[in-house]
Amino acid sequence: MNFVANGIDLEEGDEVVSTDHEHIGGLEPWRLVTRRRRASLTIVSLPVPALSEDELLEAVWSAVTPRTRVVCVSHLTFTTGTILPIPALALRCRDAGVILAVDGAHPPGMMELDLADVAGDFYASSPHKWLLAPQGTGLLYITEAWRERIWPTLASGGWDDLSLGAHRLNHMGTMDESRLAGLLASVEFLRAVGMERVEARVRYLRRTLEDGLRSIPGVFVATPEAEHLKAGMVSFRLNGVESASLQGHLSRTANVRTRVIGEYDYGWMRLSTHVYNSPAERERVLEILSEVARNGIASG
Repeated sequence: MNFVANGIDLEEGDEVVSTDHEHIGGLEPWRLVTRRRRASLTIVSLPVPALSEDELLEAVWSAVTPRTRVVCVSHLTFTTGTILPIPALALRCRDAGVILAVDGAHPPGMMELDLADVAGDFYASSPHKWLLAPQGTGLLYITEAWRERIWPTLASGGWDDLSLGAHRLNHMGTMDESRLAGLLASVEFLRAVGMERVEARVRYLRRTLEDGLRSIPGVFVATPEAEHLKAGMVSFRLNGVESASLQGHLSRTANVRTRVIGEYDYGWMRLSTHVYNSPAERERVLEILSEVARNGIASG
Protein backbone atom coordinates (compact mmCIF):
# COMPACT_ATOMS: atom_id res chain seq x y z
CA MET A 1 0.00 0.00 0.00
CA ASN A 2 2.98 2.27 0.51
CA PHE A 3 3.94 1.62 -3.12
CA VAL A 4 0.47 2.77 -4.18
CA ALA A 5 0.25 5.84 -1.93
CA ASN A 6 3.74 7.05 -2.81
CA GLY A 7 3.42 6.14 -6.48
CA ILE A 8 0.40 8.32 -7.27
CA ASP A 9 0.80 12.03 -7.98
CA LEU A 10 -1.42 13.42 -5.24
CA GLU A 11 -1.60 17.20 -5.21
CA GLU A 12 -2.46 19.82 -2.63
CA GLY A 13 -6.20 19.87 -2.06
CA ASP A 14 -6.83 16.33 -3.29
CA GLU A 15 -8.89 14.04 -1.08
CA VAL A 16 -8.48 10.42 -0.05
CA VAL A 17 -11.48 8.57 1.39
CA SER A 18 -11.11 5.58 3.72
CA THR A 19 -13.03 3.98 6.60
CA ASP A 20 -12.89 3.40 10.33
CA HIS A 21 -12.32 -0.32 9.75
CA GLU A 22 -8.91 -0.14 8.08
CA HIS A 23 -5.76 -1.78 9.39
CA ILE A 24 -2.87 0.60 10.01
CA GLY A 25 -0.90 -1.15 7.27
CA GLY A 26 -3.49 -0.04 4.73
CA LEU A 27 -4.39 3.33 6.22
CA GLU A 28 -1.15 4.91 7.48
CA PRO A 29 0.52 5.19 4.03
CA TRP A 30 -2.34 7.50 3.03
CA ARG A 31 -2.13 9.43 6.28
CA LEU A 32 1.56 10.06 5.65
CA VAL A 33 1.18 11.01 1.99
CA THR A 34 -1.81 13.31 2.49
CA ARG A 35 0.01 15.15 5.27
CA ARG A 36 3.19 15.43 3.22
CA ARG A 37 1.41 16.72 0.10
CA ARG A 38 -1.18 18.87 1.88
CA ALA A 39 -4.05 16.70 0.73
CA SER A 40 -6.88 15.56 3.00
CA LEU A 41 -7.91 12.20 4.41
CA THR A 42 -11.59 11.59 5.15
CA ILE A 43 -12.59 8.65 7.35
CA VAL A 44 -16.14 7.34 7.05
CA SER A 45 -17.94 5.06 9.51
CA LEU A 46 -19.14 1.64 8.38
CA PRO A 47 -22.30 0.10 9.85
CA VAL A 48 -21.86 -2.64 12.48
CA PRO A 49 -23.17 -5.16 11.90
CA ALA A 50 -23.75 -4.38 8.24
CA LEU A 51 -27.13 -5.35 6.80
CA SER A 52 -26.53 -5.16 3.06
CA GLU A 53 -24.05 -4.42 0.28
CA ASP A 54 -25.96 -1.25 -0.57
CA GLU A 55 -25.62 0.01 2.99
CA LEU A 56 -21.86 -0.50 2.86
CA LEU A 57 -21.54 1.03 -0.60
CA GLU A 58 -23.47 4.16 0.32
CA ALA A 59 -21.53 4.57 3.57
CA VAL A 60 -18.28 4.79 1.61
CA TRP A 61 -19.65 6.82 -1.28
CA SER A 62 -21.24 9.40 1.00
CA ALA A 63 -17.82 10.95 1.55
CA VAL A 64 -16.81 11.21 -2.13
CA THR A 65 -16.68 14.76 -3.50
CA PRO A 66 -15.42 16.34 -6.74
CA ARG A 67 -12.02 16.67 -5.00
CA THR A 68 -11.76 12.97 -4.20
CA ARG A 69 -8.80 11.39 -5.97
CA VAL A 70 -8.53 8.05 -4.17
CA VAL A 71 -10.83 5.67 -2.30
CA CYS A 72 -8.96 3.10 -0.21
CA VAL A 73 -10.98 0.39 1.54
CA SER A 74 -10.60 -3.19 2.69
CA HIS A 75 -12.03 -6.04 0.65
CA LEU A 76 -12.57 -8.01 3.86
CA THR A 77 -12.34 -5.92 7.04
CA PHE A 78 -9.98 -7.15 9.73
CA THR A 79 -12.33 -5.74 12.38
CA THR A 80 -15.52 -7.70 11.72
CA GLY A 81 -14.78 -9.90 8.71
CA THR A 82 -17.22 -7.93 6.54
CA ILE A 83 -16.92 -8.22 2.75
CA LEU A 84 -17.25 -4.85 1.05
CA PRO A 85 -18.93 -4.66 -2.40
CA ILE A 86 -15.72 -3.95 -4.29
CA PRO A 87 -17.08 -4.58 -7.85
CA ALA A 88 -19.92 -2.09 -7.34
CA LEU A 89 -17.56 0.42 -5.74
CA ALA A 90 -15.09 -0.02 -8.60
CA LEU A 91 -17.79 0.88 -11.13
CA ARG A 92 -18.66 4.07 -9.26
CA CYS A 93 -15.01 5.02 -8.92
CA ARG A 94 -14.38 4.42 -12.61
CA ASP A 95 -17.37 6.53 -13.64
CA ALA A 96 -16.25 9.35 -11.32
CA GLY A 97 -12.58 9.19 -12.32
CA VAL A 98 -11.54 8.12 -8.80
CA ILE A 99 -8.69 5.69 -8.09
CA LEU A 100 -9.70 2.62 -6.07
CA ALA A 101 -7.01 1.02 -3.90
CA VAL A 102 -8.09 -2.19 -2.16
CA ASP A 103 -6.53 -3.58 1.01
CA GLY A 104 -6.90 -7.29 0.35
CA ALA A 105 -4.88 -8.60 3.28
CA HIS A 106 -7.32 -11.38 4.17
CA PRO A 107 -9.19 -12.79 1.13
CA PRO A 108 -6.32 -14.67 -0.62
CA GLY A 109 -6.31 -18.19 0.79
CA MET A 110 -9.64 -17.70 2.55
CA MET A 111 -11.92 -17.05 -0.42
CA GLU A 112 -12.02 -17.87 -4.10
CA LEU A 113 -10.66 -14.75 -5.72
CA ASP A 114 -10.51 -13.33 -9.23
CA LEU A 115 -8.56 -10.09 -9.16
CA ALA A 116 -10.01 -9.07 -12.50
CA ASP A 117 -13.36 -8.76 -10.69
CA VAL A 118 -12.37 -7.24 -7.34
CA ALA A 119 -9.02 -5.52 -7.74
CA GLY A 120 -10.10 -1.94 -8.39
CA ASP A 121 -6.98 -0.16 -9.67
CA PHE A 122 -4.66 -1.66 -7.03
CA TYR A 123 -4.98 -4.69 -4.76
CA ALA A 124 -2.47 -5.14 -1.93
CA SER A 125 -2.32 -8.33 0.12
CA SER A 126 -0.48 -10.17 2.88
CA PRO A 127 0.07 -13.78 1.73
CA HIS A 128 1.48 -14.81 5.11
CA LYS A 129 -2.06 -14.81 6.48
CA TRP A 130 -4.55 -17.25 4.94
CA LEU A 131 -2.46 -18.08 1.91
CA LEU A 132 -0.04 -19.66 4.44
CA ALA A 133 3.04 -18.12 2.80
CA PRO A 134 6.25 -17.11 4.61
CA GLN A 135 6.25 -13.91 6.61
CA GLY A 136 7.77 -11.03 4.71
CA THR A 137 6.04 -11.89 1.43
CA GLY A 138 3.59 -9.48 -0.12
CA LEU A 139 1.43 -9.11 -3.18
CA LEU A 140 0.50 -6.01 -5.14
CA TYR A 141 -1.75 -6.36 -8.16
CA ILE A 142 -1.73 -3.38 -10.51
CA THR A 143 -4.26 -3.02 -13.31
CA GLU A 144 -2.78 -2.65 -16.76
CA ALA A 145 -3.67 1.04 -17.06
CA TRP A 146 -1.40 1.86 -14.10
CA ARG A 147 1.59 -0.37 -14.80
CA GLU A 148 3.45 2.33 -16.70
CA ARG A 149 2.09 5.30 -14.72
CA ILE A 150 2.87 4.56 -11.08
CA TRP A 151 6.15 5.87 -9.65
CA PRO A 152 8.36 3.27 -7.96
CA THR A 153 8.89 3.83 -4.25
CA LEU A 154 12.21 1.93 -4.23
CA ALA A 155 14.38 2.54 -7.26
CA SER A 156 17.12 0.35 -8.65
CA GLY A 157 18.25 -0.44 -12.17
CA GLY A 158 15.36 -0.63 -14.60
CA TRP A 159 12.88 1.43 -12.58
CA ASP A 160 12.28 3.65 -15.61
CA ASP A 161 12.08 0.84 -18.19
CA LEU A 162 8.37 1.06 -18.96
CA SER A 163 8.52 -2.05 -21.12
CA LEU A 164 8.80 -4.03 -17.87
CA GLY A 165 5.34 -2.96 -16.76
CA ALA A 166 4.70 -3.68 -13.08
CA HIS A 167 7.87 -5.78 -12.89
CA ARG A 168 9.97 -2.59 -12.71
CA LEU A 169 8.65 -2.21 -9.14
CA ASN A 170 10.38 -5.49 -8.30
CA HIS A 171 13.80 -4.01 -9.06
CA MET A 172 14.83 -3.32 -5.47
CA GLY A 173 18.35 -4.74 -5.36
CA THR A 174 19.15 -8.14 -3.87
CA MET A 175 16.00 -9.98 -2.81
CA ASP A 176 15.36 -13.00 -0.60
CA GLU A 177 14.21 -15.38 -3.31
CA SER A 178 13.62 -18.18 -0.78
CA ARG A 179 10.54 -16.30 0.40
CA LEU A 180 9.23 -16.15 -3.15
CA ALA A 181 9.77 -19.90 -3.40
CA GLY A 182 7.75 -20.29 -0.22
CA LEU A 183 5.01 -18.09 -1.64
CA LEU A 184 4.88 -20.23 -4.79
CA ALA A 185 4.71 -23.40 -2.68
CA SER A 186 1.80 -22.05 -0.66
CA VAL A 187 -0.12 -21.16 -3.81
CA GLU A 188 0.53 -24.60 -5.28
CA PHE A 189 -0.63 -26.27 -2.05
CA LEU A 190 -3.96 -24.44 -1.92
CA ARG A 191 -4.52 -24.94 -5.64
CA ALA A 192 -3.91 -28.67 -5.16
CA VAL A 193 -6.52 -28.78 -2.42
CA GLY A 194 -8.80 -26.55 -4.50
CA MET A 195 -9.92 -23.08 -3.39
CA GLU A 196 -13.57 -24.06 -3.75
CA ARG A 197 -13.02 -26.82 -1.17
CA VAL A 198 -10.90 -24.54 1.02
CA GLU A 199 -13.54 -21.81 1.12
CA ALA A 200 -16.32 -24.32 1.75
CA ARG A 201 -14.39 -25.74 4.73
CA VAL A 202 -13.56 -22.28 6.07
CA ARG A 203 -17.17 -21.16 5.83
CA TYR A 204 -18.54 -24.37 7.38
CA LEU A 205 -16.31 -24.02 10.42
CA ARG A 206 -17.02 -20.31 10.79
CA ARG A 207 -20.75 -20.78 10.34
CA THR A 208 -21.04 -23.44 13.03
CA LEU A 209 -18.71 -21.47 15.31
CA GLU A 210 -20.79 -18.34 14.80
CA ASP A 211 -24.04 -20.22 15.43
CA GLY A 212 -22.59 -21.40 18.72
CA LEU A 213 -21.48 -17.90 19.66
CA ARG A 214 -24.90 -16.43 18.93
CA SER A 215 -26.47 -19.01 21.25
CA ILE A 216 -24.35 -17.94 24.24
CA PRO A 217 -26.15 -15.42 26.49
CA GLY A 218 -24.43 -12.03 26.60
CA VAL A 219 -22.59 -12.36 23.28
CA PHE A 220 -22.82 -9.49 20.78
CA VAL A 221 -21.68 -10.48 17.28
CA ALA A 222 -20.28 -7.59 15.21
CA THR A 223 -19.99 -9.68 12.04
CA PRO A 224 -22.96 -9.42 9.62
CA GLU A 225 -25.59 -12.16 9.68
CA ALA A 226 -25.92 -12.44 5.89
CA GLU A 227 -23.59 -15.15 4.57
CA HIS A 228 -22.63 -13.22 1.42
CA LEU A 229 -21.28 -10.38 3.57
CA LYS A 230 -18.64 -12.50 5.36
CA ALA A 231 -16.15 -15.33 4.92
CA GLY A 232 -14.04 -17.03 7.59
CA MET A 233 -13.89 -14.56 10.48
CA VAL A 234 -16.32 -13.69 13.26
CA SER A 235 -15.93 -10.84 15.74
CA PHE A 236 -17.83 -10.61 19.00
CA ARG A 237 -17.90 -9.23 22.51
CA LEU A 238 -18.95 -11.04 25.69
CA ASN A 239 -20.75 -8.68 28.04
CA GLY A 240 -18.84 -7.97 31.23
CA VAL A 241 -15.61 -9.56 30.02
CA GLU A 242 -12.70 -7.62 28.54
CA SER A 243 -11.59 -9.20 25.27
CA ALA A 244 -7.93 -8.94 26.29
CA SER A 245 -8.65 -10.98 29.43
CA LEU A 246 -10.64 -13.48 27.41
CA GLN A 247 -7.76 -13.74 24.94
CA GLY A 248 -5.36 -14.66 27.72
CA HIS A 249 -7.80 -17.18 29.15
CA LEU A 250 -8.29 -18.94 25.79
CA SER A 251 -4.55 -19.03 25.23
CA ARG A 252 -3.78 -20.51 28.66
CA THR A 253 -6.68 -22.94 28.69
CA ALA A 254 -6.59 -24.39 25.19
CA ASN A 255 -3.68 -22.76 23.31
CA VAL A 256 -6.15 -20.81 21.15
CA ARG A 257 -4.74 -17.91 19.20
CA THR A 258 -7.18 -15.02 18.82
CA ARG A 259 -7.15 -11.42 17.66
CA VAL A 260 -8.44 -8.61 19.86
CA ILE A 261 -9.67 -5.67 17.81
CA GLY A 262 -8.41 -2.90 20.05
CA GLU A 263 -8.13 -0.45 17.18
CA TYR A 264 -10.68 2.38 17.15
CA ASP A 265 -11.58 1.30 20.72
CA TYR A 266 -13.86 -1.42 19.37
CA GLY A 267 -12.78 -4.04 21.90
CA TRP A 268 -14.06 -7.06 19.98
CA MET A 269 -12.46 -10.49 19.80
CA ARG A 270 -12.00 -12.07 16.39
CA LEU A 271 -11.93 -15.81 15.79
CA SER A 272 -10.90 -17.12 12.37
CA THR A 273 -11.24 -20.55 10.81
CA HIS A 274 -9.13 -22.27 8.18
CA VAL A 275 -8.40 -25.71 6.75
CA TYR A 276 -6.05 -26.56 9.61
CA ASN A 277 -8.87 -26.22 12.15
CA SER A 278 -11.16 -29.06 13.22
CA PRO A 279 -14.73 -29.32 14.51
CA ALA A 280 -13.30 -30.55 17.81
CA GLU A 281 -11.29 -27.34 18.21
CA ARG A 282 -14.40 -25.31 17.43
CA GLU A 283 -16.39 -27.15 20.09
CA ARG A 284 -13.63 -26.70 22.66
CA VAL A 285 -13.64 -22.94 22.11
CA LEU A 286 -17.41 -22.78 22.46
CA GLU A 287 -17.25 -24.82 25.68
CA ILE A 288 -14.74 -22.39 27.19
CA LEU A 289 -16.72 -19.33 26.12
CA SER A 290 -19.95 -20.78 27.48
CA GLU A 291 -18.23 -21.45 30.83
CA VAL A 292 -16.90 -17.88 30.94
CA ALA A 293 -20.36 -16.52 30.14
CA ARG A 294 -21.79 -18.46 33.11
CA ASN A 295 -19.05 -18.03 35.67
CA GLY A 296 -16.56 -15.44 34.44
CA ILE A 297 -12.79 -15.94 34.37
CA ALA A 298 -11.29 -17.39 37.51
CA SER A 299 -8.43 -15.36 38.98
CA GLY A 300 -5.06 -16.81 39.79
